[in-house]
Amino acid sequence: MKKILLVATCTIVISFLKAQTDSTVGKKQKEFIASVTTLDGRTLKGSLSAVNDTQLILKANHTQLSVPAENLKSFTLKRKHSVRRGALIGFGIGAAAGIIIGLASGVRALAVGEFHSCALLQAGGMKCWGDNWDGELGTGVIGPEQTTPVDVPGLTSGVHAISARSFMTCAVTDAGAAKCWGYGIVGDGNPDGSSPTPVAVAGLSSGVVAITQGALHVCAQLVDGVRCWGRNDFGQLGDGSRETRLVPTDVVGLGGPVEAVSAGSQHTCALMATGALKCWGSNAAGQVGDGTAEGIPLPQTVVVPGDPIFFNGFE
Repeated sequence: MKKILLVATCTIVISFLKAQTDSTVGKKQKEFIASVTTLDGRTLKGSLSAVNDTQLILKANHTQLSVPAENLKSFTLKRKHSVRRGALIGFGIGAAAGIIIGLASGVRALAVGEFHSCALLQAGGMKCWGDNWDGELGTGVIGPEQTTPVDVPGLTSGVHAISARSFMTCAVTDAGAAKCWGYGIVGDGNPDGSSPTPVAVAGLSSGVVAITQGALHVCAQLVDGVRCWGRNDFGQLGDGSRETRLVPTDVVGLGGPVEAVSAGSQHTCALMATGALKCWGSNAAGQVGDGTAEGIPLPQTVVVPGDPIFFNGFE
């Protein structure tokens, strides 16, 4: 049992760190200072140089230090030269087995934002931890950081799915309603856009299956389609425009039921029930898959020859 918990925790830690070091188009790669404690009692400090599925690499005094994932116990991560965010304590990991405090069992799913994390429990509630200076933990207050998981008020039961990205968090209830909070366009029509407590997304009180978030936009998979809201500079909402939407708008031209939706930083893709894959939004790197590098504000079919499409676990 301890081995299983340790492997699961290592996977979460590595996934978290990889999320922090992901680069965004048009933005400088983030620089982080890490302090790592290993299971064999060492404490290592240095710049976070690289992260992959098996190890993280620190750079200190012109040398590189490799820490295998299975040897991680805990870590502290700081954004270099940051005044506002300070330290983020990763997961409040304790004990030799590396178990997240209070979450030794009963976790159904995990969602990771830029500086915060949330867990969906088997019992249907959710807990979040990490940075809270944008209200992304949903506790009703701005700051401080939480180094161990805390309940999200109003969502201690009845939660079906969760999503986190950047400084915002969303949840889908068992009734199919969407709620979001944190810094961004939460979808309630408020021009301010942000909220430290969960708010109901306009027009999505039922029928929501899942939520996915890009850098500054959000999309909800519904039983009868997809709706998106937020920034739309690159057409990532798929409604044929490039206008920011404060409330959800229908993605136009999908042409049938959707099995899964996933958002990149500034583009979005959907897996259709037919097995077809459609994408839209920013296309500077060809991520829409239509053979061009032009941004597309409407869904385009991606031609994938040969094998069936596997997308977010779906065939």
